[in-house]
Amino acid sequence: GDGWMQKKIRLFGLALAVACLPIPALATGSLECVIADANLDFDFHGLFPYSGAAPLFQIGGHADLKEPETQETLKTFEVVAVDLKQQWFEGSDLRLQFYRETSGGSTPFAAVKLNIIAVSPGGDDETVYEGSYRLEITPEVKPGSEAVIIKREGKVSCSAG
Repeated sequence: GDGWMQKKIRLFGLALAVACLPIPALATGSLECVIADANLDFDFHGLFPYSGAAPLFQIGGHADLKEPETQETLKTFEVVAVDLKQQWFEGSDLRLQFYRETSGGSTPFAAVKLNIIAVSPGGDDETVYEGSYRLEITPEVKPGSEAVIIKREGKVSCSAG
């Protein structure tokens, strides 16, 4: 009778409501990394699925390089997804590589590469990852000269939760 149809509509409405819930948001964690030293001010954030091997997403951040030889357009920039070239975030290991180079025909080639390697010591706080970074800066390559890579290293602190 009538009740059966109403029950079906109510069930359909419930199914629709459940389908519209932001379920992925419930199954994600956030990752944040910070570097603040004489070489670099860097902050990075992204989301990761708890289910495992999928890549980081909703990536953002800011980089401020303090090395005077850094090409002007690479000294300060907003970190975006395409800058994250490699990532490994599994168990207690965290490895990220960011890379950005100059663009545009009139701009001489220059680049920055940032490698982050951090581990979670486990124990009481499994959300903290401590490690080091390696920054490689390729200044503008002048015609007739070799590219010289400036290397800097330091500490990085990340948290995941």
